[in-house]
Amino acid sequence: DIDGDGWRELPNGTKFTMKIIVRSDIPGNVRLAELVKRDLENIGLQVKLIPVDLQTFIEIVDRKRSHECFISRTTTWGMLMWAGYGTGYIDARNIGWANVDDPELQKIVDELLVTTNEEKISELAYKLQDLYAEKLYVIPLYWDKIIQPYNAAKISGLKYSPMMGIFYKKTWVSINIIKGRE
Repeated sequence: DIDGDGWRELPNGTKFTMKIIVRSDIPGNVRLAELVKRDLENIGLQVKLIPVDLQTFIEIVDRKRSHECFISRTTTWGMLMWAGYGTGYIDARNIGWANVDDPELQKIVDELLVTTNEEKISELAYKLQDLYAEKLYVIPLYWDKIIQPYNAAKISGLKYSPMMGIFYKKTWVSINIIKGRE
């Protein structure tokens, strides 16, 4: 905060405002963005939320790649796609939401994509972790936790999917109401 107004500026003294794109078509996203904004503004970072529909989001994030920051989610599958370890989200050659076009990252990713030796994969994963820590390509602003309560005394057979929780097809074909506990 160079001028003492409570808000951070860029090193050259100009005002800094973090623009966060948020999909308004996903239930809870706008409220989540409001909470992230509140927390960031509590530490002196001015935030402008930009709510957009799905088509606008795709245009900005996937086609033009003109975003600075956005609210989204990662999944277990997403962390495993491409070369694993979140590379699909980071490497600009894949989904690449982070817009990272770094030859150092891409060298490790390319090796992971063709390596079948477990020891080599482990070595590359450590290299990737060190690179993520050094370069901070992305900084998670929140961690989502989904809680799906149910009465275990009345229902059995729920199956859990890392992508969809208990609300997916294996649950629908395996769920049972416990007799006498309806």
